[in-house]
Amino acid sequence: MIPVPNPDPAPCYNDTDCPGSACGGDVCDWTKSHPRPIGDKVFLCAPASAMNRGHDGWCTTDANCKCASVGAKCIAPYGSFTLPRER
Repeated sequence: MIPVPNPDPAPCYNDTDCPGSACGGDVCDWTKSHPRPIGDKVFLCAPASAMNRGHDGWCTTDANCKCASVGAKCIAPYGSFTLPRER
């Protein structure tokens, strides 16, 4: 299944700033600037990608990893995984 880009992505600083709390949801993409930042949330939320395992999303602590509830750790600045099937 190919992720469908969010037509109006949210601004973010960490993965947990992005919509949805489930592992595999949107993560924070620091390679893209948001056109309408809010405070320090200056980057874009984007679908988690299996192509970037270990280099996807953005975290500053384990609590910022979308997949922390299923064992992901923050290996700053990335979560150890961002899709449930990568555990």
